[in-house]
Amino acid sequence: MLIANRVYIKRNLTEGRRTEAMEKEILLQLVQSMIMSSSKKPKYMSISTVKVADLLETSISHIEKGLQELVQEGRLRRSKLEQPPHNTIYMLP
Repeated sequence: MLIANRVYIKRNLTEGRRTEAMEKEILLQLVQSMIMSSSKKPKYMSISTVKVADLLETSISHIEKGLQELVQEGRLRRSKLEQPPHNTIYMLP
């Protein structure tokens, strides 16, 4: 599923018809795929904004802003691990 989503995401990115809403949806789809492929229970993922920015061929600040907006909209949940390394993690609502 993750590979199919990456192909879909790359196809949408290379068509050159990106809008801000489309970019946020693409980011959400990628993050959802990453979380769902996680082996952790409950499902969560520490997201590398550098890796996601590289995959989506955009800036790190753009990814951070998109993640923040998705959290504010309630489409993602953000938390911090209580044990070291205290990473910020993302979960599906």
